[in-house]
Amino acid sequence: MRSWHIWDFPDTIYLSLSDIIREEFFRQMFNKVGGKRAYARFLGISPKTVKQYARGYTYKNGIKYPQAIPISLFKKSLHLINNELKEKIKKNICLIKSKNKGISIVNPNLPFIESPAFYRIIAHMIGDSCASKNKVPYYANKCKELREQFKEDLRIFGEVRIYERETKTVSIVCFPKVITDILSYILVVSFTNPDKIPRTIFQASNKCKSAFLRVLFDDEGYSSNGIIIRMKSHNLIKEIKRLMEQCGIMINKIFTQKDGKITSISINHRYIEKFRDRIGFPHPQKIKI
Repeated sequence: MRSWHIWDFPDTIYLSLSDIIREEFFRQMFNKVGGKRAYARFLGISPKTVKQYARGYTYKNGIKYPQAIPISLFKKSLHLINNELKEKIKKNICLIKSKNKGISIVNPNLPFIESPAFYRIIAHMIGDSCASKNKVPYYANKCKELREQFKEDLRIFGEVRIYERETKTVSIVCFPKVITDILSYILVVSFTNPDKIPRTIFQASNKCKSAFLRVLFDDEGYSSNGIIIRMKSHNLIKEIKRLMEQCGIMINKIFTQKDGKITSISINHRYIEKFRDRIGFPHPQKIKI
């Protein structure tokens, strides 16, 4: 079972520590390199910035604001951090957030650990979601049951602020950008025009594979005379086919429209019962069909 801690996260992520551990961390760093100015030179930033990180707050227009610390600072300092301090840091992270403004995850559950819920979130992001740069990510689906499951799954990351909005066509679930920033980075996938699934899913447990495929078929698949899934990316469909076959479910020939814009696969009719038993649909209407 794979796991990812803050050392694996992108440099664009910021965190806040408990006051006692933050003070201990900077005290040790200053002692090891010869003071605040020496540590600032070591990091390549200004002494003023180091001071703000060390005290945990900054002032703007006379107003006091909390000051989170970039993960890049800890990565640069790793060879200065002994194992005891490293463990204290890992156990005393109060929040994580993306750079600049953005909703934080409070009391994050670290490390991130692969699980069926973890891969359901990934599949939703590849399917009916949007995670554009500098925009709040969201998951869109008309099915209330699927939106509720998505909101519940997000809780695996910690105390997450989630809210729903109504568009002209569908309800959307908005959530912190820090989640998609981290997941995209550690799994090396894109949630904007996705063209592949995570490599890790091919070595994950059967429960994780089933959860991942179930969501993809719920978001992007449909059932009538058979069970079909369509995607814009030909490579994405090829990888889904490969994962399905790992689960013992054979797929018919990949079909691409003449204009090349949509690629689809359908489940061989002899394996539809196996699909029902091993993957299935959580969508009430698709279950019925």
